[in-house]
Amino acid sequence: MKSSWKLTLFGRTLIFQFHVIKTPKDRTWGKSSRIRNTMNHVLFIDYDYIDERTMVDEVQALQTEFEFGNVAVFQTKFKSSEDEHPAGGFHCVCVDYFTLNEVKRIVMSSSCDLGFVIAPRYDRFRNWVLRDTVKGSREIPKFKYLIVSPFEGKRKQSSTHAFFLSNRYGIKLNLLNPDENVSMQFESYLTANRT
Repeated sequence: MKSSWKLTLFGRTLIFQFHVIKTPKDRTWGKSSRIRNTMNHVLFIDYDYIDERTMVDEVQALQTEFEFGNVAVFQTKFKSSEDEHPAGGFHCVCVDYFTLNEVKRIVMSSSCDLGFVIAPRYDRFRNWVLRDTVKGSREIPKFKYLIVSPFEGKRKQSSTHAFFLSNRYGIKLNLLNPDENVSMQFESYLTANRT
């Protein structure tokens, strides 16, 4: 629920906004964007309720604008609809190396979930986290496809994130510029149970 009030005093308008959100109380697990032993991150983008073609077009535009490699797409939720373009939920993962500020610019340039944009501010490890376990009645995200990029291999790539995606989801990523990291961080966090 969202509410907003305006109050005009002494030639100035004060705007008060209140947001009521479901209190996080269900524990789930996810992978961290941070690349261990570095100041870098891989790219995670969390889209909620978006037309799939719109999401793909946007990711391709971001790949061109910011020159990053292939993106693995996972479906997190599908809203069935009589509509010609039903919307769903998607996670996007690129295992390229990015600075914190690069990821911020890319995520801010996207139309992803707004809560996801600011999530590192509230995460104790200052990471973006994408769920890879069940969440209430929602299943584990399902791998759908790769969005291929002409910039694949231009940046250094996280071999541990690629190894995880391969083991967890069976995705075969042929890294052209792998790092030598051997560990990855996972996080347990509270989330609101949405069905």
